[in-house]
Amino acid sequence: MIATNLHHETCATLKEWRADLGSMTATRLYANRPDLRQSYGKTAHARFRQTVETLLAHLELAILRDRPGLFADYVSDGDALPADISLNAADLGTTLEQMRDTLRQHLPGPRGELAHEYVEFALARHTGHSRSDQPQRNAA
Repeated sequence: MIATNLHHETCATLKEWRADLGSMTATRLYANRPDLRQSYGKTAHARFRQTVETLLAHLELAILRDRPGLFADYVSDGDALPADISLNAADLGTTLEQMRDTLRQHLPGPRGELAHEYVEFALARHTGHSRSDQPQRNAA
């Protein structure tokens, strides 16, 4: 597979907005799952933001290489997570869902669609709904 201009532009946008997207995702996560404060402690919001920023960095790499399975592998292997945070599978899935929804809301157009596709693919593999190495692309 060959990365296109869209792949490069998407990566540049994700890199530029990584901190903001991480913060927005962590805020969205806590709004939808306030119980996480008790589960992960006082510094959890900052740690979830860091986790999302790390996931976004791995997402950038997978998009640049045009390999959705690479991002899904990072997620399923746990390699994308900072060493100081240990998420159970359900909370990692919730984090990916919130990241997907944040990207959908704040990264519109083709760049957002591309990023959403990669996150959705990783989420499907994480939850056991996909065994494929490639996402199903929408027919245009």
